[in-house]
Amino acid sequence: SSPLPSLRRASPEACAMPAPLAAAVAKEAPIVLDGADILRAELELAEEMYIVDNSELQAKGRGIKFRLSPNLDDLDPSAGGLCVAKFGDVVQGLSFPEGWLMMNRKRFLPKHLRGTPILRRARADGRPLEGPPGGEGWPAAAADGSAA
Repeated sequence: SSPLPSLRRASPEACAMPAPLAAAVAKEAPIVLDGADILRAELELAEEMYIVDNSELQAKGRGIKFRLSPNLDDLDPSAGGLCVAKFGDVVQGLSFPEGWLMMNRKRFLPKHLRGTPILRRARADGRPLEGPPGGEGWPAAAADGSAA
């Protein structure tokens, strides 16, 4: 058994937009969810922990970019779009319909990319509940430091 990676927690709060940019994005970004959808999810679901995993996807990036809604094209423009949950990070949020994780009512991460799982359920201590099929090598980060 390989040693577990040190526990790192990804925080979408670290990706805060400057107020003028946030106001512009709020006016132009399509609103996919209303407050009732979010409230219903918060009432029905408990927060869960996940590890951002690259062992199956084998992306060349350093992590997964945050989204502003459960839409792959709705990338978070904070920090020039470089705001990511890094491979190996532990993230916490509400498991949302259609394969999304909602974090702090502000950011979303897809649970799958191109049909491949990238978020794996974790215990409270950050250890995985299960590993990738046949693999001990999670989480694998890309060497070039880019993001998916």
